[in-house]
Amino acid sequence: DGVFDLLKEVFLPWFNAYRYFVQNVIQAQTYENQVLQFDDKLSRLSKLPMEKWNVMDRWIISSVQSLVAWFEQEMTAYRLYTVTPRLVRFVSQLTNWYVRLNRRRFKNDKDYADVCHALEVLFYVLCTLCRLMAPFTPFLTEYMYQNLKSILKLDGLDSKAESIHYLMLPKPNKSLVDLRVEETVAGMQSVIELGRLARDRRAIPTKFPLTEIIVLHSDPKFLEEVRTLEKYILEELNVRTMTLSSDKKKYNVHLKAEPNHRVLGAQYKAEFKDILKAIKALGDVELEDCLKN
Repeated sequence: DGVFDLLKEVFLPWFNAYRYFVQNVIQAQTYENQVLQFDDKLSRLSKLPMEKWNVMDRWIISSVQSLVAWFEQEMTAYRLYTVTPRLVRFVSQLTNWYVRLNRRRFKNDKDYADVCHALEVLFYVLCTLCRLMAPFTPFLTEYMYQNLKSILKLDGLDSKAESIHYLMLPKPNKSLVDLRVEETVAGMQSVIELGRLARDRRAIPTKFPLTEIIVLHSDPKFLEEVRTLEKYILEELNVRTMTLSSDKKKYNVHLKAEPNHRVLGAQYKAEFKDILKAIKALGDVELEDCLKN
């Protein structure tokens, strides 16, 4: 079961992202009747000021740099057991978020420059991921690399090394790290995931459009950041408008506390029931004080 889950949740989505990239490169080359080439330095995208980069490009590139820095730290300390779960999470971010939310960009035959930017970013991420995963999945990464390097400029990736296993692990580029964008996208992901959960609980499939989604949060900064990614939220949840608010009373929303039963029971045993009862009796005002303090 474990092997099947790994295949289903990691290798197939990762390989599908690679295959999706190859298909879109072929399609773009057919439309424009020219050969596409990329390097591992984001040369095309770097010609634009960073504030003009697509926000999802900035996010995934920043996430890659954060991953590489963390990977270097953990591998230096030989903590291999921490490395694989983080790599698996990143594969999920790449396939379930970056590729999914950029589908229209990859197919946009009216803005060839933006298509090239999206493909360059995906190429950069796939190459970096292959280098990080090479010690753990040597054959799959070699297969991908041998095809990816066919569209690689000669000055990239150590002048087209014969094998990915001849390449050193990448070094993080701190100038490409944007923690604010990473936090903003994480907020957007939370809204989308909770919106999907709300649909599931009411048995309303995503294919049915809804009029409005209301996002409540106590931090106005969080709400403003979520607003910048409104188009992705509306599209993913299939709603027409998004309302942002910090006023819980207006929408009759109340807090409730739910303890961790296993931890509480193990620590307090005989007193568990009384404590549980007291926690569940906490009102909205008391819980707000708990959160603030």
